[in-house]
Amino acid sequence: MFLRIEDKTTGVLVDLDGQGNVIRITDPAATPGAQSPPLNKSNPTRAGPDAPQASLFKGLGDVNSSPWLADGRIGVKAHIEEFRNGGSALLPKNSFEKYFKQGGTVGRSDGFFITTRQAMDKLLLETKGDNALIKKRLGIEAGNLAWDAELVRVDVYNPLLHNARFPHGMELGANPKFRWGGLTSGGMPEIAIDPVKSGDFQASPVKRQ
Repeated sequence: MFLRIEDKTTGVLVDLDGQGNVIRITDPAATPGAQSPPLNKSNPTRAGPDAPQASLFKGLGDVNSSPWLADGRIGVKAHIEEFRNGGSALLPKNSFEKYFKQGGTVGRSDGFFITTRQAMDKLLLETKGDNALIKKRLGIEAGNLAWDAELVRVDVYNPLLHNARFPHGMELGANPKFRWGGLTSGGMPEIAIDPVKSGDFQASPVKRQ
């Protein structure tokens, strides 16, 4: 027995087992063969000089650092656990530099939206760094011109150390496309975390392919 949740807009299907664990995500828009390999500590999701060291992703965090891990609603803990091996976000370069220069941190104080590392790898592979396609998948409004400029990828080593939670839609970073449930309007998994300080993330430029 399993529970199937369908995003009516994107057609993405999420199957949960009887304990609320995600057992399958089916994305009808995904490019065949573009799925990233499974995440684990010995298998970094990217190669090359910009790729973070796999040893920095330690899978740290518990109910003390992320109280939502104790949430009894079906699927909540399982969704947040998907981020244990690292999370990723994209920011316009100007926004990233603004946050970092102000306090040496990245992310808004009321909630920093991130997806999983694996989902980010897949997104950049499928969109080839195209800003318009990225905006659609992340739920960024088409008229947000800041997202038409150069983007920076931020990889957070241990998101569950930073109060990982479902966003509620009242964050300053939310927009009319926001929907409750842990997925963007474009079908990307998402959570919100507290701002992340220098040393707990790595930033790298997004390059068009």
